[in-house]
Amino acid sequence: MIRVLLVDDDPTLLELTRIFLERSGDIAVDAAGSALEALLRLEGVADPYDVVISDYAMPEMDGITFLKAVRGRKLDIPFILFTGKSREEVVIEALNSGVDYYIQKGGDPKVLFAELTHQIRQAADRERARREDQIERVLALELSGATSLSAALKLCVDAAMEVSEADCGTMYLLDRTSGSFVIRYSTGFSSEFVEEISKRRRSPGTSLIARAKRSIYIRYQDKDLPLQEAREREGLRAMAVVPVHHENEVVGYYSVGTHASDEIPHQRRSGLETIAAMTGNAIFRLQAEEDLRRSEEELRAIFKAAEVAFVITDATDPDPTVLEFSPGAEKIFGYSRQEMVGGAVSRLHLPEDVALFPEVHRQMREGGRGFSGLMTLVRKNGERFPALFSTHPLFDESGRMRAALGVSIDVTEQRLVEEALKESEERLKLAVEGGNLAVWDWNLATGEEAFSDKWCEILGYSVEELKASLGIWDRLVHPDDHARVKQALRNHLDGLTPYCETEQRMRSKDGRWVWIWGRGKVVSWDERGRPARMTGVIQEMRGGRGGSRDL
Repeated sequence: MIRVLLVDDDPTLLELTRIFLERSGDIAVDAAGSALEALLRLEGVADPYDVVISDYAMPEMDGITFLKAVRGRKLDIPFILFTGKSREEVVIEALNSGVDYYIQKGGDPKVLFAELTHQIRQAADRERARREDQIERVLALELSGATSLSAALKLCVDAAMEVSEADCGTMYLLDRTSGSFVIRYSTGFSSEFVEEISKRRRSPGTSLIARAKRSIYIRYQDKDLPLQEAREREGLRAMAVVPVHHENEVVGYYSVGTHASDEIPHQRRSGLETIAAMTGNAIFRLQAEEDLRRSEEELRAIFKAAEVAFVITDATDPDPTVLEFSPGAEKIFGYSRQEMVGGAVSRLHLPEDVALFPEVHRQMREGGRGFSGLMTLVRKNGERFPALFSTHPLFDESGRMRAALGVSIDVTEQRLVEEALKESEERLKLAVEGGNLAVWDWNLATGEEAFSDKWCEILGYSVEELKASLGIWDRLVHPDDHARVKQALRNHLDGLTPYCETEQRMRSKDGRWVWIWGRGKVVSWDERGRPARMTGVIQEMRGGRGGSRDL
């Protein structure tokens, strides 16, 4: 809608002109009976008029004086002088004072008002184009200097709202992690509406705007569209949804809406699409910078918090000096960062390993990859300790190896645990062998059973014979002992006893019944808390049930 301020001291002509102009449907007229009243209107209105039309001959202030007052207030509104005066000096003064069009009253009214309507539209189009160009220039300048993605999104949406005369807007960006378009900025909407549209996640494959790759304009009369009820509750009458591209890929989209108009005017749409085209590269750049900052922050947090030594050394020095020494390195080696940076890294290594540095660096330069392995490193107090060590080359833009990253993990505790475990296993082995015990293991989920060589020896079977027959335990137990053994097992699996301890007869390979003492225990459970694995020992009893056992 083109807003016109019409100024004339003739009430009849004022009313006739207003009626004729508003018949076109795209012009709204505010009438003022004097130039002074019009100036008050211009100063008091929140949204500027698109065009001012003024008579020349008026009391108190004529049209040219009124024009000079408008221009003196730095108002660049198109100004049409619509007057009966046709003197050459009046026309020249009007043009010198900044008038845009000059139309002389008189002649056929239809032709006159048709010409006036044409001039209004032409002036409004020129002014709109000027404003859009100014908005776009300012946006381009601000985007080029933007360092924050959120600030750039706000600039884009605000510019689009100004161009389209909308009163609300949002910006969605493609989240690479989730693969969905996520709302990143909104203004002018209720919190309830923003919450509702935030729940609606669309991927590039399901989003209408991403598939179409072109703008979508929703009018008030358009029904049965996505989020129709939400828009109606919000009171939105019209919206524009405009995709933002980068290298032919839709990386986001913005929407602007209005609670006042039934559609986004056609003449505003090219400006919206120009803004989207301007925004794509800037958003992609700022997203990349934001991702880089986030990645650097995460790496910095790992660098500071991890109990791992990160040491960066200068690869151009034959005796590499330390460029960076992480908090984890301070803890592991005992040196402070101040002590190490600028000093030789060789103090952290054994002399025989330092001698290999030149060859290692040569291979990293030529092969472009690092090395890793278990090696011995040296603390500040001279203590030597085992570590998992890896080194990786760092190259500059020209492909020259500029530095090396060394990563060290102290495995002293793991080595101690391994040695303790090995010692414990040796003690267990001696205890089992000394006590004449046989070991068994049972996977309750699969039914798989495993038996030690001693287990086989007691009953005379080979390991291969036992492995070839699942459930052999059940088949070897004496029928008279079977129910009692089963009940003891069930009580333990149900958690009623700390162990499953039994005495039963078992058939040996030569057909004899051998009295066996056994004790087992559940050692692991599945995710639902059910017993998953059971292990234990057996021992031959001398003298039958209740008889002695070799301890």
